[in-house]
Amino acid sequence: MALILSMEKDTIFELLEARKILEVEAAGLAAERASQEDLKAIKHALIQMRSDLDQNRLGETADQNFHYSIAHATRNSILQLLMNSISDTMKKTLRLSREQLHLTPGMPGKLYREHEQIYNAIFQRNPQLAP
Repeated sequence: MALILSMEKDTIFELLEARKILEVEAAGLAAERASQEDLKAIKHALIQMRSDLDQNRLGETADQNFHYSIAHATRNSILQLLMNSISDTMKKTLRLSREQLHLTPGMPGKLYREHEQIYNAIFQRNPQLAP
């Protein structure tokens, strides 16, 4: 049983690691390619994240929408396909990781500010600030 839990933790870590790699590159591409509609969609997800934070909700759906909107803004169909293919697994992982992170004082606000910085980098068309 412990081995199975360890494997699951390793798999979750690997998924989060892969997600980070995809999202950092996606943010850079989105900074270069995002349309006004893309910026609105990303901003809308960010506003929902702020609302979730203010109401002490986990905000995993808003987080998923935020990153999906960024992937769409890349105009890279393969990247969008990759994000879609891992979205169900990511949804489960996001909930578990957010539950853990919300137990750490100040962490929900820190996570929001990181997402806000990503949005601002994309809005300012600055790929270097996106990651």
